[in-house]
Amino acid sequence: MPHQGHRYPLTRAHEQRPVFVTVSISKRRWLAKRLVGWLLAWLVGWLVACLVGWLVVWLVVVELARVEIKCPAWLERPVSEARASAFSST
Repeated sequence: MPHQGHRYPLTRAHEQRPVFVTVSISKRRWLAKRLVGWLLAWLVGWLVACLVGWLVVWLVVVELARVEIKCPAWLERPVSEARASAFSST
């Protein structure tokens, strides 16, 4: 009996394999590169967004701390003086 090239009789098992088994190696590499690329882009995007957010918050806090808030004149006077002037003006 001549050698057929297969030890066991061929079955239709290759049709029942999951999708990831039937995908070629080059396609798998391409998919892996795309997945890694998307993950890196997502991670870098989040890092940049967080850094920009913290920078904006820091600048706002620093600028608000640096700004000197001037009180109106009626707030700087003592309460008794303010009441007296309010009653006398009416």
